[in-house]
Amino acid sequence: MNYPAMWTGGVSNSPSVLRIDPIYLRCLLIKVFIDKNKLQITNNNKTIMNWQLFWRKILSYPQTYFLVVGAILGYLSLIIWVGNRPITLIVGGAIAAIMVGAWIWKLRQIYGNSGANLLEVAIFDNELANIARKLEGRNDRDWEQTVILVKQIQIFAQRIATTESSLIPELLETLYTVLSLCEQVAFALVTLEQMQTETYKNLTLEHLQVSCQRVKETHDLLQQLQDRVLLSSLEASGGKTTLPSSLRVIIAENKNVLDRIGTQSPSIYGG
Repeated sequence: MNYPAMWTGGVSNSPSVLRIDPIYLRCLLIKVFIDKNKLQITNNNKTIMNWQLFWRKILSYPQTYFLVVGAILGYLSLIIWVGNRPITLIVGGAIAAIMVGAWIWKLRQIYGNSGANLLEVAIFDNELANIARKLEGRNDRDWEQTVILVKQIQIFAQRIATTESSLIPELLETLYTVLSLCEQVAFALVTLEQMQTETYKNLTLEHLQVSCQRVKETHDLLQQLQDRVLLSSLEASGGKTTLPSSLRVIIAENKNVLDRIGTQSPSIYGG
């Protein structure tokens, strides 16, 4: 926007006093108002996306459905047993709401960092640094390679989000699974030094290789997805409808690897 000159040529009785052009002042106020609204919309969108991710996590637990069904059945049983009276409806509804609310609150406590936007470099690097502290200063080639790949994955996710903001929930969840894989790499490296039994040492080494391999596969897949997004933005036909499903496949495969590691060696990783 081209603004008019800030100062007018006209002066008042005193030659040292200049008058601000009212047109410039109006343009400046409009620009400030627009920028403020843009910032507010961006923050609101981030909050919405983070809450979408949190609810997606809640709904991914079978316990959530068991709890909701149990609360409804308990509520109906109370009505049948005591009778359809106002006090029954109020008390039964309150108990069911407290049960569900307590479960959601507990998950919110567990995933207290779910509001963190991992698409921001500083936040992502901080999470990565927290994982790196588990290594207690150890230098390992597998870890260094994993960090390089994980940081590149975050860059790919950023670029995709810039072009296709509708994919932000899936991208955030992908980054969370990538950090979990990265954490498994760190755990395996630390555990490998402590293992004395050859059987468990081999199992830990296998988990390390599986986690590193999955990080590499995620890196390659997200790089391909980034190129697809950039290409689809140039094409009228697009092909964007398959993008969310592609991300969900990556997320599902990452979770499968994490679940398989946790199932095979719960004693090693504290499961």
